[in-house]
Amino acid sequence: MSLKTAMPEVGAPNNEYIKISVKVDKDSLKAGGQGKLLFTIKPNVGFHVNVEPPIALELADSKNFILLNKKFVPDSTIKAITTKDGYKIFNPEAPVVFAFKVAKSLKPGKYTLQAKLTYYYCSDAEGWCSFSTENFSVKINVIAPR
Repeated sequence: MSLKTAMPEVGAPNNEYIKISVKVDKDSLKAGGQGKLLFTIKPNVGFHVNVEPPIALELADSKNFILLNKKFVPDSTIKAITTKDGYKIFNPEAPVVFAFKVAKSLKPGKYTLQAKLTYYYCSDAEGWCSFSTENFSVKINVIAPR
């Protein structure tokens, strides 16, 4: 099974400090099945992404694709790094995972899933923080349940 990489939508803001790509965990998903969006977040040297407030995701089509977790919270498999100031930041070695469900009523076919990712990031050297919202499009092939 190969992973498909999605590029940011045309016109999506490109954060000059943080590079993000997204993949779907499966080539095809059954109607009524579940999938995962895997976001790879790579901050430039001297920058980090916060996990507090959490990294959040919204889907444009919440009828056919239902998010199972709208906010990313690191668990025992994906640990946050605590800075010397006591802040929790994202460890860029692991992907940020958002699980979603495909509606049972969705007909087989090719769909484009529109996702909006919001995250907070900071400059380590200069001490400033900001947030960014970026839009992504992911192609999903839905197949009939068996």
